[in-house]
Amino acid sequence: MHPHWLLSTLVVTLLLPPGGPLVLALLAGTVAWRVPRWRRPAGRVLGIALIAAWVAATPWCGRLLASWTHPAPPLRLDALRPQGEGAVVLLGGSRKLAAREYAGQGATALSGPSLERTVYAARLARAAHLPVLATGGAPEGNGVPEAELMRRLVADMGQDARWIETRSATTEENAAFSAPMLRAAGIRRIYLVTHYWHMARARRYFEGQGFTVTPAPCGWGGEVEESPAGGILSLLPRTDGLMLTRFALREALGQLWLSIRQGIR
Repeated sequence: MHPHWLLSTLVVTLLLPPGGPLVLALLAGTVAWRVPRWRRPAGRVLGIALIAAWVAATPWCGRLLASWTHPAPPLRLDALRPQGEGAVVLLGGSRKLAAREYAGQGATALSGPSLERTVYAARLARAAHLPVLATGGAPEGNGVPEAELMRRLVADMGQDARWIETRSATTEENAAFSAPMLRAAGIRRIYLVTHYWHMARARRYFEGQGFTVTPAPCGWGGEVEESPAGGILSLLPRTDGLMLTRFALREALGQLWLSIRQGIR
């Protein structure tokens, strides 16, 4: 198991919703129960934590926070023309382990975010007439590496997944480990495929490796935004709203950490 991946996962789980507000609510509830003279302030903290948990799980909150990650605009695939050189670089978005329906293929499958990215990358590769590099390892330490799973799907869609990078466990490693493969092929210009809320940080890592990056973000939209009752439903807790909030907050922390590291250097 990759230690950096494990540490970041623990930090994200304990600090970001729903873990952070729930831990705060648990601590406040315990103090209110065990320390009578602090009951009133602890009760206020408990109420704030529960409200924060509710708001963080709404699609409205998720979309608002995601808009602050400085997303690049989407590409128009129908307006693309065949490119003379370059590659489509596809970043993994996590795997599902113990996927019983794929027991004969390592019992590992792409998660929803990875599927979105892979399908979009294959369509982009078709429109631009470019090969694909898929990057993503097995940070949990078992199962089929994510890049191999993405390669299979890209190939199933009739596109050329020419390279796979299977060692990386972080976005920084995606860029660092993919760079030698692309340089060896003489490639300096890439289309970078990942979710829009992840693009700003991912782009910085690949540009730091010396590539000219054209962002190809995906993942816009949602289940309730454009429905007739979207305004009301976007203020109610939903799993998709909670996940978008988590992704956006995680990216904000990642961008802050990257800026601090670059400032120190």
